[in-house]
Amino acid sequence: MSEGRPVPPVAGRPLVVAGGRQPFEVAILCAAVVIGGLFAVGVESPNLAELLPRWVAPVWAAVLALGAGVALVGLWRRDLLDGLLIERAGLYAVAAELAVYAVAVLITGWPRGIVVGTLIAAIAVAAAVRVAQIHWDVRRLRAALSAANGEDHAGWEA
Repeated sequence: MSEGRPVPPVAGRPLVVAGGRQPFEVAILCAAVVIGGLFAVGVESPNLAELLPRWVAPVWAAVLALGAGVALVGLWRRDLLDGLLIERAGLYAVAAELAVYAVAVLITGWPRGIVVGTLIAAIAVAAAVRVAQIHWDVRRLRAALSAANGEDHAGWEA
């Protein structure tokens, strides 16, 4: 199990940041880039065509691919704070796009779509939880860095 990204001690205390390059997250994001990219450039998906209006499907797919790509860039950034912020920005899009798809599958495909809809909804929830983890990690990291520099961090937000 990964213990997160290595962070040097700040103000004499270790700061643990959740996450890092988890294989599950990387695999899901890579799949989202491929799937979203293919659908965005016109590869037909009968399921997607049934669920979303014709003009919405490529936009949905492009946002999914772009969000996943941005999140992957954030995972490989050397600067921890920038990487977390970039990852979070991408995961906002991934969570939103997968939630839209899951709701569409569950509403239009009930009861047939319960398996796929639930799986996609679970991935959307996992992305949203990761967004929340990053939010708290960024707040703690900024507070620790500011304390180490003798600055007042009371008004800093993630």
